[in-house]
Amino acid sequence: MVKIFISMPTNGKGPEKIKDDQQFLVRAAVTYIHEPVELIESYISSLEDNRLTQIEALAENIKRMSDADYIIFGEGYSENRECRTIYDVAQRYYKLILIEKGNKLKGVS
Repeated sequence: MVKIFISMPTNGKGPEKIKDDQQFLVRAAVTYIHEPVELIESYISSLEDNRLTQIEALAENIKRMSDADYIIFGEGYSENRECRTIYDVAQRYYKLILIEKGNKLKGVS
């Protein structure tokens, strides 16, 4: 099973919208990769509960994404500081990257 990690902006989104967006990206990943996928959960809830600082949550996300086969970036990632940082780390460590564009995923070379 292919492991995926999703990085997407969540500012101003409620838990339901976040889950819906994640599920859409999971389905898009299955279509793109042509294999079953396992979602590596990002560490959003602890930040929202004020248990972690933003830097601690980012560090936890980078740690979790290290186990992923693909890193998927949702629409708007390039305007979000945390997503851009995760993108930079993914590129520097040669992770396979997929970006949501127009309700589809596109690979980054």
